Amino acid sequence: MNKRVLVTGSTKGIGKAVVEKFHSQGWDVGITARGQADISAIADLLNGKRSNSAIGIKADLSSSEE
Repeated sequence: MNKRVLVTGSTKGIGKAVVEKFHSQGWDVGITARGQADISAIADLLNGKRSNSAIGIKADLSSSEE
């Protein structure tokens, strides 16, 4: 079974670095942020390195509706 991690705010700055570090160590990653374009860019980049290893979810976690 693969190790999996969900990182919030993971398209910029520290969150992005955390996602990249986990991914480089073989973890599958869940990426969340508010901007779909940023999410898709990171997920596509990581999936290009290792197929089906990243999934992106658009969500504003400060909103209880989301």
